[in-house]
Amino acid sequence: MPRFSLFGHLEPVEPSEAEAGRLAACYTDKHPDAKHWLPGNKIHASEWMRFVVSGVYWVGGFGDRAYIGWIPVAEWKSVTADDWQSIRLPGEKPGWDENEWSSETAGEL
Repeated sequence: MPRFSLFGHLEPVEPSEAEAGRLAACYTDKHPDAKHWLPGNKIHASEWMRFVVSGVYWVGGFGDRAYIGWIPVAEWKSVTADDWQSIRLPGEKPGWDENEWSSETAGEL
């Protein structure tokens, strides 16, 4: 299964009040249980951060059959959602989604 590691650093994001609301809505849309840990919570200290990618190491499979090595950061940053959503692994059928691979929907093994 292809995979990659991202290398980089975190830098603080200091959004306006309106931007902070949009960040919180976007983040909790994907991570609803994280609403208690958002910046501004009086019990938990947190802040918005941005991960700045400085390196991408790709492991595409076995070295004699697939690329393993560094990917230029400019190429990584130019990838669009359409690019990665259109990729299929060998043998993968169009239309497969995470629900078909979920343990909740897999049933009895």
